[in-house]
Amino acid sequence: MVKITFFTPQLLFICVVVTLSSAVTVEIPVTAPSAAPKVPGSLFSLSIEHERWLDWAGNTSRNEFFFNVLDNLISITDEGPQIRIGADSEDRTTYQQGIEGVQLDIPGPSSDVPYPEASNVTVGDGFYEAARFLPPGTHVIWGVNLKADNITQAVLVIFSSYFRQSMSHKT
Repeated sequence: MVKITFFTPQLLFICVVVTLSSAVTVEIPVTAPSAAPKVPGSLFSLSIEHERWLDWAGNTSRNEFFFNVLDNLISITDEGPQIRIGADSEDRTTYQQGIEGVQLDIPGPSSDVPYPEASNVTVGDGFYEAARFLPPGTHVIWGVNLKADNITQAVLVIFSSYFRQSMSHKT
């Protein structure tokens, strides 16, 4: 025999709390109190696919919306956010010298996959130079394709990402 109870003490407690909480008025100040702690910037981070990095950062000029969002976060937290560029698409990314941006092989959409990911992402030095469009203090972590088991490709990516990013911040 199964006993079904509709009103347990826990359910009654939840009903009372919900009823009481619906009568509470909360005031939120426009500015934070002077004694309020700052939110650490390290609480905010992003992971951006390789194939969409230049959409976020900008290719020949910065993406003003994205720059302003990051810059506002820095002004609120006094610390630059961390951005990991790579995600799932880093394992489909290869480096080719002479490419200024990114070349994508994207299969056509289907009813099952209306927004397909790139099956191959080929990047060059300009891909990494786009980090110059980020606000100063932004921490960038570049994903490296280790799935391909190609040490030459990994070294070329590390070399390009490190040197292109460090050179772009000197200007």
